[in-house]
Amino acid sequence: YGLKESAKLAGDQLAEALKEAGMEENPLMPKVFWKWDGDDLIICANHIDDAAWLTTNMDKLNKTLDKVEEKFVLDRTYKPTKLLGVEIDYDKVRGLMKLHQGSYNRAKAKEMGVEGLGRKPTKSPGHIPPKIVNPLFPGGNTVQADAKDVRRYQKKIGVHMWSLQTDPSSMYTVYQLAKHMLNPQKEHWEAMKRLDNYKACHPEIGIVFRRAASKEKLRRGQNLDCITFFADADLAGDQRDAKSTSGWCVHMGESGMFDWKSKKQTCVCQSSCEAEIYAAKECTCYAVWLRAALGLMGFTFSKPTPVAQDNSSAIATCTSSKHHSRQRHFRMHVNLLRDYCNKRVTTYPWVPTKQMRGDLFNKMHQPVDHIRLCQLNGIHAEELKYVTDEPTMIQLDGWTDEQKSKTK
Repeated sequence: YGLKESAKLAGDQLAEALKEAGMEENPLMPKVFWKWDGDDLIICANHIDDAAWLTTNMDKLNKTLDKVEEKFVLDRTYKPTKLLGVEIDYDKVRGLMKLHQGSYNRAKAKEMGVEGLGRKPTKSPGHIPPKIVNPLFPGGNTVQADAKDVRRYQKKIGVHMWSLQTDPSSMYTVYQLAKHMLNPQKEHWEAMKRLDNYKACHPEIGIVFRRAASKEKLRRGQNLDCITFFADADLAGDQRDAKSTSGWCVHMGESGMFDWKSKKQTCVCQSSCEAEIYAAKECTCYAVWLRAALGLMGFTFSKPTPVAQDNSSAIATCTSSKHHSRQRHFRMHVNLLRDYCNKRVTTYPWVPTKQMRGDLFNKMHQPVDHIRLCQLNGIHAEELKYVTDEPTMIQLDGWTDEQKSKTK
C-alpha cells in the first residue's frame, strides 16, 4: 500500500477496535466516538490514524484503551503539547488552555523572509481603504502577473489558510486575498505584506479556553443551554458583485469559542435586514444540527438555543407572523427561522453592535475594533501566563433603550 492507503486502512482498523471496545460512532459527526460509563464520559475524535481522547475519569479511559489495544496498537501520549501541527499550552491551576501554531508561523515567516524586517507592528490583519474604489477598475489597469509571482502568492495564501485552524482573527482577510490567486495585482501584494507582518508580529495568536465559572463536572444528561451563537452580516461588502458576507461564531458559555465561519453569500441582498436573515438562516441550520448531534451523545437542552443578532428589523421579521410584500423573494428563509422559533428550537435575542462577536468574521476593522473583538472571542496573542483569569461573560438580556442608543 501507498502512504495514503495504509493510513486509511489504519484509520478503519482503529474505528473497528473502538466499536469493539463499546464506543459508539455519532452518525451526525463522522469519526467521533463516545461512551458513557456511569456519569463518566469518554470521547474519541479520530483523524485517519491519529486520535484525540477526552474523558472525565482517567482510570476508565485507561481501561478502554487497554481494550482497544487488544485489536489495535496505540502510542499513548498523555498531556500532549502538539497535535496535527497545533500546539497546546496548559495552566491547570487557573483552568486555561490555549491552542496556537506559533512554531509553524515562525518557521513560515522565516522561510518567506518576513521575520525580522523591523517594520512597525501591525495590530490588525486587514487594511480599510480610505475611499470606495471603482468595482470595475479597483486598481487601475489590470496586468497579468507572471507565473512565478502567481505561484509565490498562492503559496502565501496556502500558508495563511493552514494557520486559520487556531487564528480565526485573520479569516476574513485571508479569504478576501484568496479571491485573487490567479492574477494578484499591486494592491493585493500590499495587503499580503500587511497580513504577513501581522502574523510575524503575533505568531502565537490563538484561542484560549477557560474552565467554567461554576466548575461543574460533566455528567450524563448535562444541560447545554450555555451554547450561544452570534450571527452577523455586512451589506454589499464585495465591491464587484455587491454580495454580502455572513459571519458567525459559537461560544460554550464563558468557556470560549469553539467554532466559527466566514462565508460569502450566494445572492445579492437589497437591505441589511435581508443580509442578516441570510446569515441567521445559515447559523440556525448549524445550530439545529449541533443540537441533534449532542442530543445523540446524551446531552440535553431545556431552552431554545440563542442566535444573537444586532439588527432589530431582522429579529422582528424572524419572530413575527406578519407578511410583507417586500419579503416575497426570501420568504422561505424567513419561514424557516419562524418555524424553528415557534418550535422553541432557537431564539433570536438582540445584542448591541459592539457586543456582536460574529462581526469579526464578515468585514475588516480598524486596530482598536479588531483588538476588542478578539478579546470578546477569547483570541489572544500573548502567552498564556499573561492572560487574565476573569472570563468575558455573555449578556443577551437586560439591554435597556438607553444602552441600545449608546452602543448602536
